[in-house]
Amino acid sequence: MKALILAGGYGTRLRPLSCRKPKLLFPILGKPILKWNMEVLAEMGVSEVVLALNYLADILTGEMGRSYHGIRIRYTVERTPLGTGGPIKRAMRILGGEEVFLAMNGDVVFDRSMGGVLEAHMGSGAVATIALREVEDTSRFGVALVDREGWIRGFVEKPKPGTVDSNLINAGFYALSRGIFKYIPSGRKVSTEREVFPVLAREKRLRAFIYRGYWSDIGEIEDFIRVNRRFLEALPGDGVSIDEGASVEGGVEVNPPVKICRAVHVEDGASLGPYTVVGEGCRIGRGSRISNSILFEGCRIGERASIDGGVLGDRVSIGAKAKIMSGTVLGEEVSIMDGIRIMGGTSICPYKEVRDDVLTPGKVM
Repeated sequence: MKALILAGGYGTRLRPLSCRKPKLLFPILGKPILKWNMEVLAEMGVSEVVLALNYLADILTGEMGRSYHGIRIRYTVERTPLGTGGPIKRAMRILGGEEVFLAMNGDVVFDRSMGGVLEAHMGSGAVATIALREVEDTSRFGVALVDREGWIRGFVEKPKPGTVDSNLINAGFYALSRGIFKYIPSGRKVSTEREVFPVLAREKRLRAFIYRGYWSDIGEIEDFIRVNRRFLEALPGDGVSIDEGASVEGGVEVNPPVKICRAVHVEDGASLGPYTVVGEGCRIGRGSRISNSILFEGCRIGERASIDGGVLGDRVSIGAKAKIMSGTVLGEEVSIMDGIRIMGGTSICPYKEVRDDVLTPGKVM
C-alpha cells in the first residue's frame, strides 16, 4: 500500500514557530508530527510514502531521508503551490500503478482505526472515500452532507450553528482509486475540496467513512498545545517519561505529566511540570521553574528562570531570573536576557535578542 502526504503548507497560523520549521516537524512529546503519522501508517500496512513538498522542502528531506520505520520515502517538490489536488496529479507517475492508495493532509493527527477508510472504500464503486469526523462546532470547517446509504451528496462551507443537519467534517484523510487522476486538471492549482469532490458527489462516486478515533488538526498554536497535552495525559504509569540519555540531578521536582527527551540535563533544584515537554538537548538551570510549557530542541534555561504556559522554538535561550508568562511563543534562537519579564500572549520572531521587559500583553516582535 502507498500513501501520499500533503506537506507543502506554509503554516502561517503557526508563526513564529513555523518561520524556519515545517509544521510537519513540530514535536509531539519531542517526536515530529510526521514521524508519529508514519508509524501509524506502517501499522495500517503502508510500505511507501510520497511526500509532496513546497515550503522548506530541504529541511523536511534532510530530516526524513529515504526511509523511516520501514517505510520507503519518495518526494515531489512543487516550485509553486498547487493546492490539494495538484500534488495528487504530480504524483501520478509514482501512484498511478496502484488500484487504490491513501492520501492525507500532513498536519492531522490520528490513530490506526483510520485504516477503516480503506475497508469502506474497497468494493464500494467510489472513486474517493473521505474520512469524516463529528465535531460540536462546525463554524471553522466545511460540512459534508451524507445520505442514508453512505454517499456524500455535497458540502456546506463553515455553516452557522443549527443551519445544517450535519456535524461531519472532512478529517483530511482519503482512500482514492486510480480513476481520481482524470478528475484533476494538469498544470495548475487545484482544490480537491472545491473542484474535485463536488463533481464526484454529483456523480455518486464519493463515499463517506465516519471516523471515531482520536483526531486533531494542527492549524494553530492552540491546536499544537492541545495535542501535546493529550499525549502527555496518555503517558503510562506515573505520567513521567524520561528518555535514555537524559540527566536529572537530585533535588529536581517533577510534577506529572512531564516528558523529558534524550540528552536533556536538568540541574539541582529545578521544578518541571505539570504539562511540560522538554525537547532533546535542552539544558535547564539550577532552581528554574517550568510548567505548562513546550520546549523544542536545544533550549537553554538560566538559573532561577520562570516559564509558565510558554512555547519555545528550537535553541531558545532564557537568561537567569527571566520570567516568561502564559501564552508566550518564542521563535527559534530567540534570546531573552537575564532578569527580563515577558508578558503573556507575546510572540517573538526568530533570532531576536530581547534586552528590555515586554510589558504589553499580546505584543508581536
